[in-house]
Amino acid sequence: MNKPFAAGERVILRSKKRGAVKASREIRRTFLVELTPGRTLHTHDGVLKHDDVIGRPEGAVIETHLSKPYVAMRPTLVQKMMKLKRRTQIIYPKEAARIILECSIGPGSRVIEIGGGSGALTILMATLVGSAGRVFSFDRNPEFQETAKSNIAACGLDAAVEFGILEAGVPFGLTDIDAVILDLPEPWLAVKPAYDALRPGGHLASITPNAEQLKQLHMAAEDAGFSDLEAREILEREILVRRVEGVRPSERMIGFTGYLLFGRKVP
Repeated sequence: MNKPFAAGERVILRSKKRGAVKASREIRRTFLVELTPGRTLHTHDGVLKHDDVIGRPEGAVIETHLSKPYVAMRPTLVQKMMKLKRRTQIIYPKEAARIILECSIGPGSRVIEIGGGSGALTILMATLVGSAGRVFSFDRNPEFQETAKSNIAACGLDAAVEFGILEAGVPFGLTDIDAVILDLPEPWLAVKPAYDALRPGGHLASITPNAEQLKQLHMAAEDAGFSDLEAREILEREILVRRVEGVRPSERMIGFTGYLLFGRKVP
């Protein structure tokens, strides 16, 4: 059912060209806003009134005061992750998706993350675990965590997440956990607490920006008893599909953003 947009809901407003689109790829401006009666969004194309969106169905076209059209859509999970308020670097969707798959995170999963940052991965995990699961998100920096809390609440997911302040290396105080995700400068410090918190067969995942960090983490995980250790990086490049110029890779790409390490607790 295409429910109308309500006040307090988050929507994507995307610029729209008039007439037929002759190219398969066009540059559009997109804005993620929380609909608030009486508020406005100022863009290069003019001013959009939130009141013109509230009560309209998804896909509605709204015009600025300069008669420039924008389409109102509900945000995708990727847009929620990429357009959140940031105080830290985030885990990109290309790595986040692999983490979810490798760790089998789904409805009912109980997951620990340490180094939650601004909460991009937290949004994805909280969406997937649902009301039967739980995400335990730890960080050493209270200011970063306040930003994450705000982002999670804006997505309506705060009931699925428990936050805590914790230094790497300190026990989590939790057991029977399905997966632990590390995003830390010194992730090897959290390997033993991760092993202790995980259930048998539970998953370890980590992202690190430096090869030497990866090496030290791999050795620590091996020494702690983790098995099936696998390291990889993921590169992503858009392919331009055009009517006249043909098909080719984009000049720009999301290249290296971190090394991933995965392992499992096998007693």
